[in-house]
Amino acid sequence: MSKMLDFEVGDVVKTANNRQGTVRYIGPVTGKPDTWVGLELDGPEGKNNGIVQGERYFDCAPLHGIFTKVSDITQLIVSAAAPKTPSKPPKPVPRPAPGARPTATARPRPSSIGAARSPTKPPARTSTIGASKPPLQSRPSISQARSPALGARPSSQTSRPPSQTARPTSLVAAKTIQQPSAAPKRQSISGTGLGGLRTARKPSLSASSATSSIAAARPGGPAPTSSITSSKAPRDPALQAQETRLRQLEKQTADQNATIQELMPYKAKSEKHEALALKVSEKFKEAHTELQEAKRAASSAIAELEKAKEDFEINLEHAILDKETAEAERDELSDQNEMLEATIEELRLDKEIYEAEAEASLVVDEDMSDEQAHAVHVRKLQAENKRLRAVIIDFRDIDKERQGETKRLRLELEKTTEQAEESAKECTELSLKVAQHEDTITTLREQVDANNEWEEILEDVTQRANNLEEKNNRQEMEIRELENMNEVSTETIAEYVEFTNDLQAESSMRETELAEMTRELEQERIQNAQKDATLAKYSEAFAEFQNQLQDQDMQQLMTEEKAQGMSDKFNKMMDLHRTLQADRAKDTAKTIDNELTKLSEKEAREELEVMKYYLPENSEEYIDNSLRTYFRAKKIAFKASLISSLLTTLDPLTNEGPEKILTNVFRYDTMYHLDYIRSHGEHFVAALTHCTLEQYRKAVSEYEDISVVETTIERTLDALKRDDFNMKDLSGSIRGTDKIMRGITSVSQRISDARPDDELILHTSLLRSSLERIRASFDAVKQYTQLVADFEPESEDQLDALVDRLRKPQTAALECIAVVTKLSQALATLQSDDLYPQFPNGVQEVGELSDMLVVFADKAHEFAGQVIAFDANDDDETPSVDIDELTSAVDAAMKVFAPKNIGDLFKDIKSTLTHWNEYASILNNTAEIERLPAPWVVRAQEIKASKKHAIDSEKKLQLLTAEHQSTLIQIREREEIIDTKELEIEHLRAKHKEAVSKTENLDQLQRELQEAKTELTSYKREIEKQKEEIDDLRKHAENSHLAPTTLPPTSPKEKATPTTAVEKATQEKDISGSFAVFVQALRQENHWLRQRGHKKAFAHIGEVLPPLRKRQDERVKLAKATELLEMAWSLHGSTEGSEGYGRMSRGKRKTVSKHGGVKGSVRIFDPEVMGVDDLCFADLEVVGEGVEGLLAGMMG
Repeated sequence: MSKMLDFEVGDVVKTANNRQGTVRYIGPVTGKPDTWVGLELDGPEGKNNGIVQGERYFDCAPLHGIFTKVSDITQLIVSAAAPKTPSKPPKPVPRPAPGARPTATARPRPSSIGAARSPTKPPARTSTIGASKPPLQSRPSISQARSPALGARPSSQTSRPPSQTARPTSLVAAKTIQQPSAAPKRQSISGTGLGGLRTARKPSLSASSATSSIAAARPGGPAPTSSITSSKAPRDPALQAQETRLRQLEKQTADQNATIQELMPYKAKSEKHEALALKVSEKFKEAHTELQEAKRAASSAIAELEKAKEDFEINLEHAILDKETAEAERDELSDQNEMLEATIEELRLDKEIYEAEAEASLVVDEDMSDEQAHAVHVRKLQAENKRLRAVIIDFRDIDKERQGETKRLRLELEKTTEQAEESAKECTELSLKVAQHEDTITTLREQVDANNEWEEILEDVTQRANNLEEKNNRQEMEIRELENMNEVSTETIAEYVEFTNDLQAESSMRETELAEMTRELEQERIQNAQKDATLAKYSEAFAEFQNQLQDQDMQQLMTEEKAQGMSDKFNKMMDLHRTLQADRAKDTAKTIDNELTKLSEKEAREELEVMKYYLPENSEEYIDNSLRTYFRAKKIAFKASLISSLLTTLDPLTNEGPEKILTNVFRYDTMYHLDYIRSHGEHFVAALTHCTLEQYRKAVSEYEDISVVETTIERTLDALKRDDFNMKDLSGSIRGTDKIMRGITSVSQRISDARPDDELILHTSLLRSSLERIRASFDAVKQYTQLVADFEPESEDQLDALVDRLRKPQTAALECIAVVTKLSQALATLQSDDLYPQFPNGVQEVGELSDMLVVFADKAHEFAGQVIAFDANDDDETPSVDIDELTSAVDAAMKVFAPKNIGDLFKDIKSTLTHWNEYASILNNTAEIERLPAPWVVRAQEIKASKKHAIDSEKKLQLLTAEHQSTLIQIREREEIIDTKELEIEHLRAKHKEAVSKTENLDQLQRELQEAKTELTSYKREIEKQKEEIDDLRKHAENSHLAPTTLPPTSPKEKATPTTAVEKATQEKDISGSFAVFVQALRQENHWLRQRGHKKAFAHIGEVLPPLRKRQDERVKLAKATELLEMAWSLHGSTEGSEGYGRMSRGKRKTVSKHGGVKGSVRIFDPEVMGVDDLCFADLEVVGEGVEGLLAGMMG
């Protein structure tokens, strides 16, 4: 590697691809490793304007900036920090023309014809026709070696430094270092040009003649000019050629400028696409980040919603549990209520018992006096009066309390009703809002689902964008490769055009030389004919001389002088023989060279035509790919045909005898194998010409085998040129090559399965070769038989019969060869018209016959080898074989060759070939050939399609980019809508919570309202009942007040009349007073025991009944009430009755106080009752029922 240069910003440097510019930036580049150098070029040959991926590194004009690695800087031309020398100003750097590659060196190019010679030292041309080929990369590229303009000074040229590296493309060879004192030497055309891509180019006649006529140039001394070159290449045509070449180069420069101008918009578009792709990626990242945030927010909102649902469910479960607990408590309270009702029932029974006891105590017996009875009645009335007064007072208090409570409850009920109505309205509104919120939640869930779909779409778009970005990168790489290929192809085409012009010029010169050589060859042929005639004469003379020598040896009469003369003649004849053999070798070598030159020219033209369609990407592919295999197969077929034709005209300079016959046998065997190689080579070439691109690429595997075959053919040609070969060894070598070619045949047959016309032509060619081999084998046996047969005059007929027997297969083979030749011509004519015959059994029938004849040809060769038994190393004369032995040997060999009659065999073959020929001549039996385009044409179409696809991909990328932008906008709009809906969801969730709480409050209020309504209804019923009871009590009070005043004077009978139902029952039963007192005592004791037993059960009755007002000094009040009652009774009774009643009252109070409960519940006297003037007397049962109803209403 070259040493790293030290440069800085402002220096003028040169890169590895010959670009010259000013350093504007040194440092890293975003997205790329290593250190990069930003250059500002002089012309629009760059790729950008100092901006890479949207970031500016330096300022310059569009398409004037380029970034390259530090290792690609190969030369420092002008340093900004270097001091200037005042004595010698720096030379201005030439500004390259637009479209041309800027170079700091004017490199001379060798001219093809009549190049201008240097005044100091002319170019030395030393290559000859038989010279070996130079190694690869030896000939400088035409695009790198340019000829200087006429009148240019050598001193103005600058040599290229040795540290400069070669171009990265393998099509351009390494440049050579030129010395300013001497012009570059012209390389031989036979050298490998274009980095080993071109075929061998032969030197012109002027070069070979100049080499032969001009001495080698010595160092430092002037070399004489070539007389032939100066005579055949005058200066004026050379100048014209240079001017023509200059015009061609100017035209090429203009074309390159136009091409660069066409590529400039594509480069701008590429930069624009890169910037757009960067923006798209940034926006995509932002959108992806926003989307992730939105997803996180949505997930948190969903989590909160789920949490709220869970809280709601938990609260609902708690409410259900509370409801169940309340129901359980209600059941318990109902059980307690039932217990209380049972207790009240017991109290009612106790009350009845007490009342019965009281009635029993107040029963007037018959034994009582009137005063006692009157006192009992007074006590009864006093007790009833007290009871009624207490009840009236209680009822009044209860009525007041109930009225206040009713008013309060009415107000609360009205408020509750209003609140219930408002709550009902709110509940209705909330239910509507709940329904709306449910719809909104459903809509939001759908939007969330749609958002997920959009997310999937975004992921798809993201993936598509990534794919498109990767595709865009690949397309950019392909575009760069195509640009490089375009540059390389432009240079290569220019080189090929120049090479073609050189070839055309050289071809014209070669045609002239060929015409001269043809004329000389004709003269040499005439001379050779004369020499052959002379040689024949000398051969006859030599034969006569040998006969004479034999005769003289036998007679031993030769003198020494005659022997010396005969030896001189023999030596002269041998010298003439060697001279003729050398001339024949020269003619053969010239013929081979001329044919190979024609092949090279033809191959160069065809290769140029192929290159117009398809240019490989690198030299390795060009050397090793199927195109090289195609040309090698074509060379092998041509060279095999050339060797076969040379061997056909070759006449071995040997004596007539078995040796010549054996040589002919090996010669025909070699020709047979060469025909086989030629036929399969042509078939392989035809198969590659019309195969698919995939099959064409698979043909690379046969490159090595074909190279082995080509090497053998080349050695055979070299041996023929040197006239140094042995026919037997040559036959063995070609036979081995034939075996290799048979292996390649399977590949070509697989490729050409769809081309039966090529298969038919191949098999007919093999049929002709096999028949020719059979004919040659029988001809050799026949000649050998005629030569070595030893027979008596009487056995001459036997010899003629044997010869005739051998002549018949030869004649039959010739007839078959004539028919096969007609069939081959017919097939070639049909193929030229894109037709081929469809035989009944197809191509397989022809192939089977061809394989059978190949076997017969091998047996015929063995047959000839068995019959011709000749040892070339034996110095004896021509051997003689007895005719009988020869006949038996031929019979034995014929049995090996063909067990049945040979005539019938060839007759069947001839009839089959004739039938095929007639069948092929009928157009109805033919079918059209479906020709496929050449693989290189298909490859060219693929390249064109790929370019078109790249353009279409750019358009699709633009459309997808626009769609991506619109999708991003829609996603942002959707995200804004989602944010708005999320806020609405939060607001609605808060409202929903409020509505739930209000609904719960509303349910509670409705329950309370229902309870209040139930209580109000019960209160109303109680009030109505109380009013009715009060009215009844008032009526009873009025009636009881009026009753005493209307009674008549009492008498004993009348006194006993107004009794109660109890008294009547007591009177009826006739119960005594002592028994009644005893029963009353038992009842009181029973009641006391019951109260003591149920004291705890009746302890909360005071809490259930309305609270009664208490007085501080209850004794005083009772005393006042007692006095008031005594004063009231004093108005209607005596003092004794009052005292008795007072005692009874005191006893009664004691009894009531003793039992508890009743004392605090029933007040007999109330000082506040001042509006009652008279005592009320009523039936105790009615008052008791009223009190019991009041208690039942309070408990209910």
